[in-house]
Amino acid sequence: MSQTFQVEQKYIISSQTANSLVLDFIGEGGFDDVDKTCTGLPKRLNVFSLNILDHSDSSDVANNSETFQVEKEDIISSKSADYRVLDFIGEGTFGKVAKCVNLKTSEIIAIKIHKDSENQVEEVRMIEIIRKLDPEKNNLIRFIDNFFFRDVSCLAFEMLDQSLLDFMINRQEAYRLNEIRPITQQLLVAFKALKSIGVIHSDLKHDNIMLVNHQNQPFRIKLIDFGEAIPTSEVEIGTEKQPLPYRAPEVNLGLPISEAIDMWSLGCIIAEMYFGTYLFPDSSKYCIMKVICHMIAQPGDHLLNAGKFTSNYFIRERKNSPEWRFKTLEEYKEGTGVEPDISECVSDQYSSLDEAIEDYAEEKGRVELKDRMVFVQLLKRLLDLDANSRITPEQALTHSFVTMDHLEEDLDCSPYVADAVRWMTICRLDHTDSSDVANNSETFQVEKEDIISSKSADYQVLDFIGEGGFGKVAKCVNLKTSEIIAIKIHKDSEDQVEEVRMLEIIRKLDPEKNNLIRFIDNFFFRDVSCLAFEMLDQSLYDFMINRQEAYRLNEIRPITQQLLVAFKALKSIGVIHSDLKHDNIMLVNHQNQPFRIKLIDFGEAIPTSEVEIGTEMQPLPYRAPEVNLGLPISEAIDMWSLGCIIAEMYFATCLFPDSSKYCIMKVICHMIAQPGDHLLNAGKFTSNYFIRELKNSPEWRFKTQEEYKEGTGVEPDISECVLDQYSSLDEAIEDYAEEKGRVELKDRMVFVQLLKRLLDLDANSRITPEQALTHSFVTMDHLEEDLDCSPYVADAVRWMTICRLDHTDSSDVANNSETFQVEKEDIISSKSADYRVLDFIGEGGFDDVDKTCTGLPKRLNVFKRMRKRVVSFCRRFNTSNADARPDGFCQDPPITSCRKSSQKDQPITSIAHNSNLGKSEDLGCRSFVKEAGSLSSLNILDHSDSSDVANNSETFQVEKEDIISSKSADYQVLDFIGEGGFGKVAKCVNLKTSEIIAIKIHKDSEDQVEEVRMLEIIRKLDPEKNNLIRFIDNFFFRDVSCLAFEMLDQSLYDFMINRQEAYRLNEIRPITQQLLVAFKALKSIGVIHSDLKHDNIMLVNHQNQPFRIKLIDFGEAIPTSEVEIGTEMQPLPYRAPEVNLGLPISEAIDMWSLGCIIAEMYFATCLFPDSSKYCIMKVICHMIAQPGDHLLNAGKFTSNYFIRELKNSPEWRFKTQEEYKEGTGVEPDISECVLDQYSSLDEAIEDYAEEKGRVELKDRMVFVQLLKRLLDLDANSRITPEQALTHSFVTMDHLEEDLDCSPYVADAVRWMTICRLDHSDASDVPVNNHETESSGGEKDMEISCNADARPDSFCQDPPITYCRKSSQKEQPNSNLEKSNIDTTHNKSTPNSNDGAAAAITPTDQGDVDKMCTGLPKRLNVFQRMRRRVVSFFRRFKK
Repeated sequence: MSQTFQVEQKYIISSQTANSLVLDFIGEGGFDDVDKTCTGLPKRLNVFSLNILDHSDSSDVANNSETFQVEKEDIISSKSADYRVLDFIGEGTFGKVAKCVNLKTSEIIAIKIHKDSENQVEEVRMIEIIRKLDPEKNNLIRFIDNFFFRDVSCLAFEMLDQSLLDFMINRQEAYRLNEIRPITQQLLVAFKALKSIGVIHSDLKHDNIMLVNHQNQPFRIKLIDFGEAIPTSEVEIGTEKQPLPYRAPEVNLGLPISEAIDMWSLGCIIAEMYFGTYLFPDSSKYCIMKVICHMIAQPGDHLLNAGKFTSNYFIRERKNSPEWRFKTLEEYKEGTGVEPDISECVSDQYSSLDEAIEDYAEEKGRVELKDRMVFVQLLKRLLDLDANSRITPEQALTHSFVTMDHLEEDLDCSPYVADAVRWMTICRLDHTDSSDVANNSETFQVEKEDIISSKSADYQVLDFIGEGGFGKVAKCVNLKTSEIIAIKIHKDSEDQVEEVRMLEIIRKLDPEKNNLIRFIDNFFFRDVSCLAFEMLDQSLYDFMINRQEAYRLNEIRPITQQLLVAFKALKSIGVIHSDLKHDNIMLVNHQNQPFRIKLIDFGEAIPTSEVEIGTEMQPLPYRAPEVNLGLPISEAIDMWSLGCIIAEMYFATCLFPDSSKYCIMKVICHMIAQPGDHLLNAGKFTSNYFIRELKNSPEWRFKTQEEYKEGTGVEPDISECVLDQYSSLDEAIEDYAEEKGRVELKDRMVFVQLLKRLLDLDANSRITPEQALTHSFVTMDHLEEDLDCSPYVADAVRWMTICRLDHTDSSDVANNSETFQVEKEDIISSKSADYRVLDFIGEGGFDDVDKTCTGLPKRLNVFKRMRKRVVSFCRRFNTSNADARPDGFCQDPPITSCRKSSQKDQPITSIAHNSNLGKSEDLGCRSFVKEAGSLSSLNILDHSDSSDVANNSETFQVEKEDIISSKSADYQVLDFIGEGGFGKVAKCVNLKTSEIIAIKIHKDSEDQVEEVRMLEIIRKLDPEKNNLIRFIDNFFFRDVSCLAFEMLDQSLYDFMINRQEAYRLNEIRPITQQLLVAFKALKSIGVIHSDLKHDNIMLVNHQNQPFRIKLIDFGEAIPTSEVEIGTEMQPLPYRAPEVNLGLPISEAIDMWSLGCIIAEMYFATCLFPDSSKYCIMKVICHMIAQPGDHLLNAGKFTSNYFIRELKNSPEWRFKTQEEYKEGTGVEPDISECVLDQYSSLDEAIEDYAEEKGRVELKDRMVFVQLLKRLLDLDANSRITPEQALTHSFVTMDHLEEDLDCSPYVADAVRWMTICRLDHSDASDVPVNNHETESSGGEKDMEISCNADARPDSFCQDPPITYCRKSSQKEQPNSNLEKSNIDTTHNKSTPNSNDGAAAAITPTDQGDVDKMCTGLPKRLNVFQRMRRRVVSFFRRFKK
């Protein structure tokens, strides 16, 4: 038979990875009938034997350990552990998997070693998201570590047994339904967990399902490999996902993609396990779609009509016919130009899935038949062609095939059922923790007096103080610090995953300043999830129940203000709380700080960007109408809830009932109004509650109960509401009013105004937290005139001392010692130290708060004047009776000073409120005058540290030689090397590693919250590859925020000042290219830098790597999705016109800034002035052009700078200074600009040109082309980073023809060696690998050049490198002899080294294009240029 195969002895058989020599034939057979060769196997397995060809062994790709620089017995080290490589157990295109042992713990683990570190960036991002899930409970592989070893990326995982693929190959027999069932159940649990965090696995196949320990835990499996996983929110229609045989039809058709594609793959997997062969072939997409239509059905017309790629596979019967049919082979080829690969499929012989399953059935008993029928039901639900109706993991986990309820009646008589039950013991059928059954402390495995331990502390349970659907809340004491805290113990650890994610986002906010609960710790104890928080007093709900009376406006006001501050903070980081109710508003300490509150419970919180229309959120009585109507959801829903809360406090009853959504919408229409037609027209669920009067009528009316029931099939629960008797909100408020005085009436009217703004039916016009904080009800400016005569107003002022009304610096309030109640010998305490007062050495009057606070808004100054005047008011009203005081006051709330003072308890003297007027008079108001005049401890008006005043090192409590400690390292301050508005930058040394780093010390820790958020997003990018500064650490030291970065050389700004001359194009080019790479990377993750300037471009090491730069300072960076039109961003001289005009903002603004930067480098002066926005727009119009009418028509602020020629004219012209001042009220600052003398950018560039040769002229023309593309006034047509990286100015293909004859071009090539033009892995460019053989097999020769021809500051010319991957090991440098060629365009500098050597290395291949076939053509051009530079220098040798 060997002839049949045309293979003889001594033949060479070649595979993709190796050549094999045939030594002998050791076996022979007919192999013409697969069934005969495998007669001992079931029919299903014989088929399967032929179909394991695709799951090739990992050894199919040559990946020896040398490639990875890791070999057996090597020690691989991470920051946390050392691992010895025992063996290599797997291999794939990604790299290798090594079996390793942790040398400290002896644990056997698996380390995935990536060939290319870039490949693992996305995988690590997904693993970091997924690791919040419990891997044991959710059947996911446990991720241990992520680190680099010898520049190779390594991911460490738990060691598992074998893949399902390997098991199937070794076993060589079919799966029975009783074996398929536990695997199915465990995968469903995994997909349910992934769906709960919005993640699609998208790569389910037998290779990625691992048996944990088949010997001891048969068919216990885990899901692995998240390299292709992706958040659902990031998947775009048309994205190719999933291996072909497991690919859902919506992926091929170009329909929306969701987690449902994983359920399709699961259907394919269990079908393959049953049949022993692929259900769908892996030959081509056309073939797959053909088999789907044959075995299942043709997708419905509604799917085909919506599919982006439907026309690839289907065609309409007639031109205007609504019906589709599947294309023939010829039609497919004609339409796509692709010849489809049609492979024969075992399932082709069957007309349906049912027929195939029936024919493959081996079990014929009644019970087995019943089980198979249920299996078929589940399989069909998994293979539903419509993703929207496909079964979900939650539904599938309750399906009879999984729960086996259809087999229950046969348990006592059927060995098959008993066998099924035994197999399923490996699964957690209820998907819950054992704690789900009951709520007593035993259920949680935690009891009173138990010790709960986290990594950082031990806590003793004192009592259980709360309980809910989530689990319990325990009052505990930290055994080390004696701090009393609250620990939230979850019944189901899965429930807390999302809450922890949100808490990690929110904890960046200052909890004290923003009235948010302080999150302390997150840990597991005995497999129970625990969240530790600060201990608070009681909820507003409990307080209301105990109090049993409505709130007065003076009590509602401080609560409102504090919640507004909290919502303002949450909005600033793009988070919706979505669960505001009285239970989630906690009093901090009502005895000492009446109505000081904090917002708690972020279990339902969600980033605004992740909310989908139609999501059900918020408790029913506090639910905004846009949620019920199916309109877009934003932070405005929290403002609606706040309106409901304060209305409930006023009425002492819910404003809206909690009976049903129908009832809520009915009361909204009754009490407020019917939502506007523009809202109802846009609502996804409007038709649930409203109906048009006539069929085509534009008007809507609210449905009757009968119409609602008929339309939804739901009987609405209609509960009576106390407020039903009122026809409007105003009438109800008026009737509930107790205060009838003029002042109270005025206050109530203002309260109603705010309440109506909060309950605005249109979310877009609803009041925001920022606006509400300046509303009269909060600022009380409407009450100022009555302060001298009204106890009500004085009472209002006292209540509001709990609030931080102005959010400004504490230094805004008078500072004399009497005000602060500080005497000689007192101890003043800060967070970091205690100070004893020795003497008072200075004093001032500070009798006019307006003067001390001139930087504050007028309304805040009003409030300060009111507090100052409360002193004289209290003298006159000190005999007021007790009824005038707010309830619950044991002592009047201490009115305290803005300046930070001691937190230690001080005696509080109160105003006497009793019938003994003599005692009242005796107490007088002197002590209260002290308190009221100073308004101190509770009312810290600015929420900021005193460090806002100056910038010296004392301010930061950090000096030279100090040791700054983070959790991971100790750093010694060597010097202070920079200073700015943010604070200072210290040059430090890591005392353990001796690495020199830079630490950015913030004056205000709040300033760095957003910067840290952005750095955490950006750190996923490779800093070396993408020219971004490397972020090392983020920590607090003595309450000062510190950010640690790698140490760089100097900023481009400092370099320009020291150099004092313009840049040449050959110097501008590498800087441009590196910034483009950085912006391309930022754009890939949706981030705008928005602060590009010379200060933020750092030279890495100019002595050794001339013009190697990195982009720094992400304090102003922002995700593109969060930028609002009208946001002021970018420094004035580098600000894109769309920012000034109020047009949509995107990453394109960074490209404009880049244009301004390189123009400034060329001209050695700013292209645009920094005097005013008017001046900038004027110069733009003068030097470039006036923005197009389509831009001016769309601009929000166009009318600030432009005016129409005639009233109804479509044409715009730029305003004169007088018109600008008249329109804006601002006198524009017009500064003279050096470039004003030129009429255009071209003219200026031409005049500034120094190089007049033909080559330099050609290069300058290409530079101008790029500059104009960067300074395109229309952001939509402005050049992108990707496009700019292929522009001739960067790739230099316009210079190639002159390489042989022009020192300028050779100079250009040398400069660009600092750049990675192909944007590939670092290993793509050999570093100092100059001992390379030329195409002729000779060693590189010594080539001479004149030192003057070299770029300034070169100690050695940068090595000319090429794109082939090679060893990173250092090789001896070839030397260039000194040459005497004169070049007039290069100037010698003091740093020039005439004897310096430059290594110029050609490639060792005859054709660079062949070697770099994966690179764009332009890059290959550049590679050829670098190769030819050798011959150039040979001819120019002296």
